[in-house]
Amino acid sequence: MPEPVLLTSVFADDIPTGDSLRQLVELAYQYGPFLFALLFILFVSRWAYNNYRAVSQDAHATAKERATNRWILIASFGVGVVLVLLASVAWWSHQRTFVYQGEISGLKEYEHVASSTLFRREVIASRIDDRAPGIRDEQFVAISSRPFSDGDSFVLRFSKGDGHVDTFEIPFVKGEGPRFEIQWNDEKHATELRRYKSAPEPRHARLLVPIVYAAEEERSAAEQSQGAVQSRIDPAFQLEKITVPTLQNERSSVGAKLDALATLERTAAPSIFFPGSGKEPLTITLIDLSRHSDRELAYRARHLLDTWNVDRKLAEALRTTNESARARGEQILYRMDPADASRVLSQTGETSNLQQLRSNVASGRKVQNLRPTGSAQGDRYYVKATWNPASQSTVSCLTKAFNDSLQGDRTPAQEKPAMSTRNTRVAYWYDKSWALGMADQITACGAEASFVSMAATSKS
Repeated sequence: MPEPVLLTSVFADDIPTGDSLRQLVELAYQYGPFLFALLFILFVSRWAYNNYRAVSQDAHATAKERATNRWILIASFGVGVVLVLLASVAWWSHQRTFVYQGEISGLKEYEHVASSTLFRREVIASRIDDRAPGIRDEQFVAISSRPFSDGDSFVLRFSKGDGHVDTFEIPFVKGEGPRFEIQWNDEKHATELRRYKSAPEPRHARLLVPIVYAAEEERSAAEQSQGAVQSRIDPAFQLEKITVPTLQNERSSVGAKLDALATLERTAAPSIFFPGSGKEPLTITLIDLSRHSDRELAYRARHLLDTWNVDRKLAEALRTTNESARARGEQILYRMDPADASRVLSQTGETSNLQQLRSNVASGRKVQNLRPTGSAQGDRYYVKATWNPASQSTVSCLTKAFNDSLQGDRTPAQEKPAMSTRNTRVAYWYDKSWALGMADQITACGAEASFVSMAATSKS
């Protein structure tokens, strides 16, 4: 009687070895139970099938042997299917990756964000004007192995340059792609993170930049201690040699200026003519910064002017018989907004020697209201010229003035045809004295000069 054909191994040559075995081990490490369930179906069920087929084709096999192998085949296949189902459920329940994504909208060039828990990508928004500083959005993604829930939050650090760093918590918000913005709140006297309420900007109006920022590491202890080191500097030295020069440096960042203003808030009010030497009195610097495009910087500059009672001190300087002090007071007055200048003059009484000054303020003559616009490279000062193109002498004069002052390859002869067909032009540079000088040249040419903010410029 022949040997019974029962549970015969027919796939010994198929056992993986060498590189194929190493690949299986790597797959097992990556896919875990799901891979073992597939292997059960592929190998054990195949083994059971080959045994059953061999027994079925053996004429000497008994009915019991055929029945035994048939049930082994059915059982192995059934167990394999159940294992695959269980492994799939386990993988779906425990190995899923959950993603929370959103956007921080309307960040300026000089505003920076960082996070150790978020991955970010810049989205450059279309510019209002080709000379205007850029605006961008920051798309962020948080990844977790568990579902997000109400109460979850993600730490975000925010800075406007070299100064103070604000820390916010981005909350988990249900819904598709929540949008946030970071804005200064005048009433709360603080920068805050809040939901963006405007309608989403159409995606076709944006230029996607393939730059992705991974989650950053937290600041080192050395970086965090820099502020403590600065606080040990002699206050008088810091005021004259660090704080004031920082505020009067057009290339310093918005963050550095905010840090300098914070230092001034802890300082006793100096003379309105302080410092006696340098670019200009600190009071003029603060007046110009009170019109800055950055709302927080403008607010803090205005608040400091009010705290130091500049209006009252300036009115006293204008009433004095000291001609030098009065002349310096007039210089400050002409840099104020007309409404603020009129308020100061109302505190001087009916002094006859101020009638011309009152007339100049009322008419706008000699008034110089600079409007700094923040950018990544520093504060820009925009000057706008308005003229009558029919006046050839004005057009020729302005053509030479712009050609001499601005960087470019065009000659005055190439500039003039374009200047003859238009009546306005806007130029800027990172220099307050340049802006004042350019305005004087425009006025000398018989045109009207004005200082404008970024939002007021028109494409040329």
